[in-house]
Parts: sequence; structure tokens; C-alpha cells
Amino acid sequence: MPVAVIITHKLGVLITIVGCWWITTSTLAQGLTPPSKAISPKVEVIAKTYLDSVVIRWAPNGAEAWQYGNRYGYIIERATLASGDQYTLTNPPTIILTPQPVRPLPLSAWEPLAQNDKYAAIAAQAIYGESFEVVNPSNSIASFVNQAKENENRFSFALFTADQSVATATAHGLRFVDRSVKPDEKYRYRVRIALPEDKQDAVETGFVFLAANDTASIPAPQQLAVNFGDRVAQLSWNKRYYERIFTSYVIERTDNLATGFVRIEQPPLVNPTPNRNQSVERMYSTDSLSDNTTTYYYRIRGVTAFGELSPPSDTVSGHGLPAALPVAPNISRHTLLPNGQVQLEWTLDAAYNQQLQGFQLLRSDRADGATDTLTTTLLSPTDRTFTDTNPLPVNYYQMTAIDKQGRTYTTFPTLVQLEDSIPPASPTALIGSIDTLGIVTLSWQANTEPDLSGYRVLMSNTPDGNFIQISDALVEANAYTDTTVIRTLTRYIYYKVVATDHHYNRSEPSAMLRLERPDVVPPAAPVFKSAASQDSAIYLSWLPSVSTDVVQHVLYRRLMGRTIWRSLAVLDSTQTISEFQDTSATPGRTYEYTLIAIDRTGLESEPATVVQITHIDNGIREAITEFYSKVDRTAKQVELAWNYSGKGIERYLLFRHIQGQPLRLLKSVSGDRHTFHDCQLMVNTTYTYRLQAIYQDGGMSPLSEELKVQY
Repeated sequence: MPVAVIITHKLGVLITIVGCWWITTSTLAQGLTPPSKAISPKVEVIAKTYLDSVVIRWAPNGAEAWQYGNRYGYIIERATLASGDQYTLTNPPTIILTPQPVRPLPLSAWEPLAQNDKYAAIAAQAIYGESFEVVNPSNSIASFVNQAKENENRFSFALFTADQSVATATAHGLRFVDRSVKPDEKYRYRVRIALPEDKQDAVETGFVFLAANDTASIPAPQQLAVNFGDRVAQLSWNKRYYERIFTSYVIERTDNLATGFVRIEQPPLVNPTPNRNQSVERMYSTDSLSDNTTTYYYRIRGVTAFGELSPPSDTVSGHGLPAALPVAPNISRHTLLPNGQVQLEWTLDAAYNQQLQGFQLLRSDRADGATDTLTTTLLSPTDRTFTDTNPLPVNYYQMTAIDKQGRTYTTFPTLVQLEDSIPPASPTALIGSIDTLGIVTLSWQANTEPDLSGYRVLMSNTPDGNFIQISDALVEANAYTDTTVIRTLTRYIYYKVVATDHHYNRSEPSAMLRLERPDVVPPAAPVFKSAASQDSAIYLSWLPSVSTDVVQHVLYRRLMGRTIWRSLAVLDSTQTISEFQDTSATPGRTYEYTLIAIDRTGLESEPATVVQITHIDNGIREAITEFYSKVDRTAKQVELAWNYSGKGIERYLLFRHIQGQPLRLLKSVSGDRHTFHDCQLMVNTTYTYRLQAIYQDGGMSPLSEELKVQY
């Protein structure tokens, strides 16, 4: 937006800079940062070598430092870090290039400069003016903000003018030329404000390093492009590439390459972004044209903080374009002819015929679908009717007018449907799944009818029940997502799909799809009926789980007082087993039993109510079944041996009888022995032996089977 700097000092100049509302951020693009409350006062410095001289440019980074510089001036020191191959980095030889601090010129010296340089006038006003007001012609709140920030405005405009004018930068005391340089030397320049001793730390010193022979060419701006309109050209170029090199740009134009380019008279084109963090890639400018027939050529140049002009960019060219049509054509009428063809009529004021190349008719079977071109060649600009000899069952027509510049003007789609009573085919290949959250995913083979409007999805909880539509509107895709309740006793859910065309003809339903709900409900717990201890086992019986999907019952046991359950038996539910004999229970001990049911998905029921039972100890232990003998006639003895797995045995009682005599105790053997030699024998006598185990707890095994030996 245009901005005016109001001059009230005796220079008596009124200057308006158009498009420079943002100039507070365009200072020394090569490296100086815009002022910020978070930045300490400092002098920023850049330099450029020309082999025989070095130009130094500096700027304070805030209004406070700027005022110090204007008041006390700047001192420039040069330290020689290297001469040829000899480096002196510690205490290098240093000279002061400005014995007298560099200050802005006195006001009287600015007057002749201001007559020829508008930037000098603005800088002088910023430095010496009694007031400095930036006026926004729109009278927005920004005007009042700028009045309240007069010092910031003075500082910003002064540094901006120094960027735009070498003479202004020199007069302002922000530029210095060192002509005593040597090509083979490397320097460090130091620029500081000549502050009094009590203010030495108020502003940081600035430094810059360079080699006197380190010259670099200035690049040309890149990616210049132009768009032409009605007697206007909009230029744009990439400013991000060289944002740290150029402070502004100038535009050059010609309508005759033979006569050369001329700079367009306009304010400097500077970076319009508030700071580098918000920088955009391209910069724009608009040029007014006198007519739309002349071909214009454009190029741009960048301007550096040293006042240098870059090489020109690539050239772009073109001419203005007549104004676009204010209206588009309108399909006003369509007629269904007896032969099945469609006649279309459209309107457009004949006054625009001279601006047209012609018309083009587009057709689609969907309002937002791909569009086919019915007219392979353009219709005449005077045509207003067209007949579609092979229409689709459903047609969306659009008429496009094309002007001589190639611009298009298209109507909204117009729907034309032919008479149709034939329904679509029934959808096929319906498949689906249900996840554990109850999300149902359905898909099916897409129908191929060109007039297909969509699908309706139907659902029922029973295969022979009423199927109700669950899709709120027609489903356009051949897929659908539904939700269902998982925690329910209804195991299956059923779906069908119906296709519908644009004439609301419905297909027969698809084949029914049955989906099984994921099983997230555990089975019911089994219930113990009885528990009893008898002789050698504990007998358990129960009522199995009533859930129909149970595949196993698992019986667990633990000793009374213990915490860990151990699986005792896994019972297949298909065998309808509901009782168990625990023969591994130890007599005299108390046990706890529980039972769980497991369904086919692995879900477990709650444990059955725990039952406690003590295995009754009747004193009878396991019988001895492995009892052997061997006759040793040489040693005149019978060798007896046995195997027995009982634990806690105190002794074995060995009994013997001879035919015709009662059974008598022969020997009591220690519980850790498993053999005995009987030497009290008579020849040709039959002996019968029996063995019994006596336990430490008082229990005993029954007498073993008789073992007969002929000696």
C-alpha cells in the first residue's frame, strides 16, 4: 500500500514511496538481521572487495544503537591477518582507518543531495527532522501505530534509504571505502560506535573478515515469469535464491529489442515479508500496458547493499489479452426425440460471437465423473443447437465456449435421462468380516451398468427374517462398513446388497452372506455335583458348562493351603465326560478341586466353585505284586526278592507255611531291604511264602499273592 513520509524540516520536500509499508525489514540483505526486542544492540557489518579497494557497509540493528551512531559516529579498524603465506592471528597489526569517527553529514550538506536524490531527503528528515510521520492513506490503525513508533520509523527509513542509494549511505556515515588494501592480504574489519567510557558496553562491535583478492560476481535473478491480462502484465521471480544478496529489484522493459531495455519508473521493489522466517519463494510486481496488441519484453536486475546492479535475468515476453467474457453459455433446453436421440439448445449473447473460436460439447454419465468430448471439432460461434445421436441412459451435458485466447467458459452439468425400466443385475461375490470391536466390513463385485446409481445394504439377524436397509443413503462404492453388537447370544448376522440405477430400478438382492460374530463372551462355568473319598481314590462328578461352544473342561487340583493350581485332567467335551477318579491323591491329605470350561475360540469360563475333600486313610496300602524266588541247592537256601514302590516303609514281614501247617511269621526285614535268604529248609518239601509291607504311619499292605517253592 502507498506510504508517505511527511517532511516538516526546512528541506521542504514531500515524498511518497509507493509499496514500501514493509521497508522496516529490508536492511543489508547479505547478513543484517531486522530489529527485534530480543536482540542486543549491535553493529552489523558486511564488506566487498574490488582488488584495489574494499567497501564496508554497516548498520545498527535497532533504533537505540542507530541514535548512538548518529551522535557519536563510527570508528573503523583494520587488522591484517595474513600477508601472502604469512599469517598473524595473535595480535595482528591493526590500524584505525577513521581517526575521526564517521558521522552523518551536517544538515546543510544534505540539501544539495536532496535535490537530486529522494532517498537523501528521506534520510536527512529521519536524522534531523523535527517530526517524522509515516502516513497510511487508508487511515487504518497502522497509521496510529506508526505515529507511536516514530523512532523506529526514523531508524527503519534511514537504513532503507542507505540500501537504495550509495550516496545516501555515504552521507549517513554507513559506508566507507578502504583504498589502502593489498591483493595478497587478508583482513579483519572492526566497526564500533565511538561511545563515551560510561557507555562502552551499550552496543556490541561488528566484525567482518575477507581476503582482498576474494572477488565474486553478482548473480542474475532467476525464474522470471509473466502473466498477461487485459492491458496488464504481472511479473514474478524467485527471490528466495538470492535473498541475502539483493536488497531490492528494478524492472526493465522494451517493445523493441533493437532499441534496448529501459528501466520502469517505479518505487524500489523490496522484500514484502516481515522476517526471514516467514519468507515466501516468489516476489510479484504489476505493469500497466497501453494496449493488448504490442509485444513487450521484460527482464529484472537485483540491487545489492553496495549499490551494485546485477546482470539481467532471462527475458520474458508477451502481450495483453482482451478482457474475459463476463458470462458463460447456458444450456436452456433439451428434447428427447422419438428416435432416442437428445437435442440440446444453449444461449449466449451473439455480441460475443466475434470473440469466440467456437463451442465444445462435453458429456459424462456422472455429475462429477470424467468427461467425454462429443464434438471432435469446434462448433461454430453462431451455433446454438446440437443433437446427440447416441446418448447414454444417463447423461450430464456441459457446453464450453472457447475464446480466441484459448480461455474456456463452461456451463454447469445438465442431467438428461432416457426412459428405463430395466433394473441392474444383482450384485455378486458378496464377502465380509467382523472384527472384535464389532466393525463389519463388506465388499462385492462392482456392477457394470452405465446408469448405476448405487447400492442399498440390507441386514437381518435371522436367515428367514425381514432384511432391513441399514445404509442411510445410496452407497456409491462397492464396499460398506457397518457396526454390530458383539456381546449377544445371537451368533450370526446376515447381509444382502441391492443395486439401484438412476431411474430407481432395483435389482434382485444378492446371495445372502452369513457372518459369525467374534466370540467375546466366555462360556458358563461348570458346577460340581459331588466329591467323595473311597478306598484308593477321590471320586468327583459335575454338571458340564451349558454353553454350546465348549470344547474342553479342565480339572485342577491343589493341596489345602497351597496357592498354585495344577492341571489334573483335560476332558474333551465331545465325550460328554462329567466324572473323574483321582487315584493319585495321598491318603490323609486334604485337597481342593476346581473346574473351568473352554470354548472353541479359547475363552475360559469362571472357575467352578472350589470343593474341599480329605482322602480318608483306612490303613490299607498298595499290595506287593512283584515277589520272586530262586532255589540254590549248592548253598542249601531259597533266595527271595521283591520290588515295591511304596514310600515311608518301616519293615517287611515275611510269612511261610509248609503243607499241613499254618502260616507263620518267618522274618521281619528292614524297610530298606528287598531280599532274604531262607536256609531253614528240608529236602523234598514244598514251601509257600507271602510278604507284607508295614508303613511308618501304621498303614500296611495286604499279604502278597502266594509264592510256592519246591525244594
